[in-house]
Amino acid sequence: MRQIQPGESGSGLRLVVEAFICGLTDKQTMYQMIAFTGKISQRGGAACDPLEYKIYLGRLHARIGHRLEELCRDELLAALFPNG
Repeated sequence: MRQIQPGESGSGLRLVVEAFICGLTDKQTMYQMIAFTGKISQRGGAACDPLEYKIYLGRLHARIGHRLEELCRDELLAALFPNG
């Protein structure tokens, strides 16, 4: 979605993306991915199958899940910024 459309500014693209993300908050991942691929196609991009994005998210979570858990426990911030 990063490509700016004719007549659209960088800040305009940011508003589009923020509205898109906020509109999908609390939706099931698969519905988010279906909407995501639709938006990519709508903006002229070549989207993958929505299931591929969901599989990627699963792989990503498997790789960084421990960091998310550390963030939830405030351990990561303490390690990055030991003096407060």
